[in-house]
Amino acid sequence: MIFTSDNGGLGGYRDAGLEGGAEVTSNAPLRGGKGMLEEGGIRVPLLVSWPGHTAPGSLCPELVTTVDFYPSLLAAAGVPLDGTSLLDGLDLTPLWRGTVNRLAARDLVWHMPVYLECSAELGTWRCTPSAAIRRGRWKLIERFETGAAELYDLVEDPGEATDLAEKRQDLTRELRSALERWRSETQAAMPREEPLR
Repeated sequence: MIFTSDNGGLGGYRDAGLEGGAEVTSNAPLRGGKGMLEEGGIRVPLLVSWPGHTAPGSLCPELVTTVDFYPSLLAAAGVPLDGTSLLDGLDLTPLWRGTVNRLAARDLVWHMPVYLECSAELGTWRCTPSAAIRRGRWKLIERFETGAAELYDLVEDPGEATDLAEKRQDLTRELRSALERWRSETQAAMPREEPLR
């Protein structure tokens, strides 16, 4: 059994400075909520129960993403990959079995080239076209409309209160380059110059 979510809770909009959004849950101390690239919108629980394989009560600190489920479920079922499938994710079964507690270092990417409405009445948006990349403790959010980048140290600042992009320009450039490479390699869709609204 796998228990998770595809996004954070519906809430956190007022804390993010947005008016008109539903506040059904609190994502505190994380900033943002469902439909946003801040941690309150993308950090979710993951519980796995696999009797005979996963030790009851075990904890794993590894960062994973839902694209990891496809190769993991195939491996758990003993189904070999056909060699033609494009896989973005990693097999998590060694984590679930407790044979390893870390995966190979990798970047995690969220790509949202769209507008997500917060309030039709007020004309506010939960998310404007943007992308985020997480590398270890560091997370960069790139805003496509303005070209601005925000950099956060999620170990010291899980609530993303202090933007370090100016202070750590080297790391900001490095992570922006990594996002650009990812977009090129995946042929990720980008927003149109005149977005549909």
